[in-house]
Amino acid sequence: MYELHITPNEDFKEDFIDIAQRYKLKLISHDNLDINGNFLYSETMIAEKCKDLQELNKKIELLYSVARQHNLLRTKIESEIADNFNFKAPYRIGANYFEFHIDIITDKITEDITYICENFDLAISKNPEKETFMLTYRADDLEKYKNRYFEIQYELYKYNIEVKRKIKEYCFCDDNLKVDAPWLKTYNLI
Repeated sequence: MYELHITPNEDFKEDFIDIAQRYKLKLISHDNLDINGNFLYSETMIAEKCKDLQELNKKIELLYSVARQHNLLRTKIESEIADNFNFKAPYRIGANYFEFHIDIITDKITEDITYICENFDLAISKNPEKETFMLTYRADDLEKYKNRYFEIQYELYKYNIEVKRKIKEYCFCDDNLKVDAPWLKTYNLI
């Protein structure tokens, strides 16, 4: 399974949303936050799941043909990482890294959450339409990634922070890593 994220330039966002709705593509928006939960900026993108490379390539071709490539800010493609940490990377373009997301159930960023984020290199985001906050960890090294995954789960358990969902991914294509810079810089992650 693959997931395709395509983010438009800000001046193309309204047209991009219209295109995504017309072609029935899944749109997501989320707010990127600093370590204390303060708003930094919002991001809207397509988040399409694809069962194989053929479907993935068709969606990329469709979007690039109708969305005028020069108005796209980023193309990011991820593959799922299994529980045993196996993953597929059919090719590599741009930045490559491991990433996991943990949705936590809370109505605010507490001191415990800030502590965990500071000490375990986690960034925070929030989908305004969901009751959860998402903690994100990114690493270039698989062993460090595995260890951190289990350490963070233990810390969340230790502080009684309820987890709704965990997603492990390998990003094998990110053609504009700078998109995350304003968010990740607040955590000293880049």
